[in-house]
Amino acid sequence: MSDRKILVWILGDHTPGVTRTAGALWGEATILSAAKRLLVHDDGQDLIEYALLAAFIALAAVAAMTQLGTAINNIYTRISSTLGTAGG
Repeated sequence: MSDRKILVWILGDHTPGVTRTAGALWGEATILSAAKRLLVHDDGQDLIEYALLAAFIALAAVAAMTQLGTAINNIYTRISSTLGTAGG
């Protein structure tokens, strides 16, 4: 969606020669109708959902790698201490 279309969607179409009523807010009859349109309009929602999903997967991967690294370090520490006592 182009920047112009976004601005027209948010602010309303201000076509020259078209008069608005005194109570109109950027082409909307009431503030409530403008708020409803903002809540109902869902362009870009999929992109945000995919970004959140990717962030959660990355967070889970970091947590898993941290736990795995600790477990592998503990195994090598046990092997090292076992070899140290067996050799000496």
